[in-house]
Amino acid sequence: MGMRSCSTSFLLFMVTLCVGCGSGEKVPPLVPVEGVVLDQEGKPMDIVSVLFLPDPEQENYGQPSIGQTDEEGKFVLFYDGDKTRPGAAVGRNRVILKDVKAIRTSRDEKPMLRRFHKKYVTASTTDLSFDVNPGEGQSFEIKVDNSNNK
Repeated sequence: MGMRSCSTSFLLFMVTLCVGCGSGEKVPPLVPVEGVVLDQEGKPMDIVSVLFLPDPEQENYGQPSIGQTDEEGKFVLFYDGDKTRPGAAVGRNRVILKDVKAIRTSRDEKPMLRRFHKKYVTASTTDLSFDVNPGEGQSFEIKVDNSNNK
């Protein structure tokens, strides 16, 4: 499966996930969440989508909170991608990362190598998770393994 197919599949999955959200959905308690994504050497990673998914195995339910890193690797999360609802669901969240910078936008572009390990791309393979605690906002440092970025 090519990079474009993977990207398209991921985007379709996210659209399907969001379309399934009814307006009558009960929104869980949210806490403002921000953070930074760094590579192994501690350098900031720009243009990375960050998703916090409530972990149902830990009895935490709700829609994902989504953000994207800036040039300093910093991000702010918004529940269900809605800029009017900052934060992430209280409880254990699995973290998924998508290297948006590595996505080709046309067939003429040479694909950029993924900058971190592919294990971070799905909820079933990621080993990143954080507990979002009730109360004031929280900040997380996400350091990724880029030793095997295939």
